[in-house]
Amino acid sequence: MKKNIIYILLIVALVITTGFNVAERMTVENEAKSAEITLSYDEIEELSEQSEYDIVWWFKHFKSLKVNSVSLTEETFFTLVEQGYELELEVLMNIKKDTLWEMRYPSNFVSFVKDGNYDMNDVVVVSEDQELKAFILEGLDLRYPDNFYTLYEDGDLYAILLDGRPEDIRYSEIYKSVDAENDKKMQHQDIFGSALYYYGLGFSSEKINNIVESGLDINLRPLNNIRFSEKLIDAFKTTLDQYGLEQRMIIFSGKEVLGYPEKQDELYRYMLEEKITPVLIEEGNQLSNIDQKGIDELVDNMNYDTVRLMSLDGYLQERFQYYNYDGGQEIENVMFRAITERNIRIIYFRPFLYGGEIYVTDPEEYEISLNRLDDRLKEHNITLGEYSLMPLKLDSIVSGIITGFGLIAIIILASRFFFRLKSWLEYLLLVVGGLLIAAALLVSPNLGRQLLALAAALTFSSLGAVFLISFSRDLFIDKKVFRFRDILLKSIVFTSIMGLLALLGGMIVGGLLSHSKYLLEMQFFRGVKASEMLPLAVFVVLYLLKFGYNRSAEELKQQEFFPKDILKFLNVDIKIVYVLLSTIAGGILYIYIARSGHETTVQPSNIEMIFRNFLELKLLARPRTKEFMFAIPALMVFAYVSMKAYRPLIPIVGLPAMITFTSIVNTFCHLRTPIYLSVARTLIGLGFGILLGLLAILVFEGGERLVKRILKRSLAYEGDEKELGA
Repeated sequence: MKKNIIYILLIVALVITTGFNVAERMTVENEAKSAEITLSYDEIEELSEQSEYDIVWWFKHFKSLKVNSVSLTEETFFTLVEQGYELELEVLMNIKKDTLWEMRYPSNFVSFVKDGNYDMNDVVVVSEDQELKAFILEGLDLRYPDNFYTLYEDGDLYAILLDGRPEDIRYSEIYKSVDAENDKKMQHQDIFGSALYYYGLGFSSEKINNIVESGLDINLRPLNNIRFSEKLIDAFKTTLDQYGLEQRMIIFSGKEVLGYPEKQDELYRYMLEEKITPVLIEEGNQLSNIDQKGIDELVDNMNYDTVRLMSLDGYLQERFQYYNYDGGQEIENVMFRAITERNIRIIYFRPFLYGGEIYVTDPEEYEISLNRLDDRLKEHNITLGEYSLMPLKLDSIVSGIITGFGLIAIIILASRFFFRLKSWLEYLLLVVGGLLIAAALLVSPNLGRQLLALAAALTFSSLGAVFLISFSRDLFIDKKVFRFRDILLKSIVFTSIMGLLALLGGMIVGGLLSHSKYLLEMQFFRGVKASEMLPLAVFVVLYLLKFGYNRSAEELKQQEFFPKDILKFLNVDIKIVYVLLSTIAGGILYIYIARSGHETTVQPSNIEMIFRNFLELKLLARPRTKEFMFAIPALMVFAYVSMKAYRPLIPIVGLPAMITFTSIVNTFCHLRTPIYLSVARTLIGLGFGILLGLLAILVFEGGERLVKRILKRSLAYEGDEKELGA
């Protein structure tokens, strides 16, 4: 004990440090306890057109359901055409394809084109709507240089020529023409538009007034323009001043933040001064955030004073009456998970769809879903209203170094299960390893911390293999007979301890990677697949090293280590039955790995999803299916077969039992999930898993006793037959 005191103290320090890290992270997460629903103006407008109510009525209805704001995207030439304004757009390269083109344009513009001094890449905008002309010219004047556009007029008819470039042209995909016999001939590619169609022009006053009338907050979504970014921030300010608006957040439209690349510093200073929050938009696959140029630098400069948004995209809108629900329950589930599990604090809400472009126009459906969502969020102390921000959470170099030394201490102690090193050599490894970790954290804090977190995940998952093999090997050698009641009790205790060990490993990872950038999904844990696969391989190798290949209990007593048995196992003749079993095991392993993530073709069945939704509705946190229905029961059965000394079943049951460790640790690798939820999910899963494990043991024990009874009767019958024959 005295020799191990240093290692024990380091491990205790590791546990205490993890407790502080987790407590600090929970404090930060608990500050963000309100979420906001913001409406998409354009889609609510389409909803109103399909219903008997106007858009202001719908805004007021949603306000009564705790919706807080409306998001309005900047108009472009393309959106004006889509909305039905009398406006035509054409690339000059296509203008003469219509033989009557001269009749459609002002006479001075026709003369300009006939002179032949125009650029084929330019775009012409033509209309007779004078109110629209005023809107377009005001927008162009505020945002772009004078030489970008030229106005031509002939009475009410006007044309605006926009300066285009070759890289602005948008082409169709290459296709081939065919002759009368349907043989493919020449290749073609048509011009169907220009990037200039999507240049920002400002915000509709009519739309702004509709939102103001409803009493909802307004979120203007400005468009950036890399080619002309100099005046865009001032144009945005002018719009806010013009309508007397106060902007709390900016959900940037397009691929860049406003002012990128020339005016990023100006944007930062403006948003900091006005206390405007930049919004991170979650990817559709729920991994990380949409890559908008300049957003990471902006958020970093603002000390991560930001918030995450989930957009209710088309495929989610269509989940009305999904899984045989009678309404929007599944859409409600999607929003609930986003807010509670992924630190989403803004829902970009679009109305429900029956499919295609047919909206659900019954106001009661939205009332039911949003009220139910509000009630469910209250169970997590989250309210609907204005979004809330998490305070800045920084990393501590000291806590990282302490964690590193603690992990090395655990690895050294665990290595004694394989071999014993000299004390001085163990101390040398401890000091050198700890100093290397400290150097990595100082030189490259982000990479060093990620590698340390991966090491923690691998260490604690692999530590499970050490405890499982040690537990079963000692029982196999002792050959002690246990009463069934004691087996049940010891199985529960063993499984609980192993589950808590995995929980500690997960909390170490969650505490290490708790900087705001991880909680906001700007950075994430690397090595999920490795942390799931390598510990399983460790279990297989460790089993062969400690149990050997076909070794008896007497041989295990005499020898601790069987390295040559690995080669012996690899050279064994393979039977067809082993190939079939390996194929089945490989398929199960593939499903296990493939389903551990969002980007996979292996999706849960509808029945499983309905079951998951039921658990989610009834419990604080839904336990992971593979844990409580498969891995933890397998761990219970592993303890049972070990105490019964059923050696052939030890590796068969042990491998799925190992998933308990990898899965629980992996739960905490989802860093955007609040840590209290990960702890609750693990403990609930452990409880359900133990109950199912007890049921599995009872079935196993009952089956064993039944087989023994049948065999006993069979032997007795054979004995009677022999006596009669004699």
